[in-house]
Amino acid sequence: MKDAKKDKCSHDNCSCQAAADSKYCSPYCEAAKGTAEIACGCEHSTCAGKVSPV
Repeated sequence: MKDAKKDKCSHDNCSCQAAADSKYCSPYCEAAKGTAEIACGCEHSTCAGKVSPV
């Protein structure tokens, strides 16, 4: 069986690792499933898909 911690978050624009008990890294990403977004809003500092401050 695959270790869930090694799986990428299922939100398309997120680059974080999924939580051990979920397909998503955060409640934000789970709530955003099925929506088209330009950037990820999970707020993890290491997420490559996060919105950059202007």
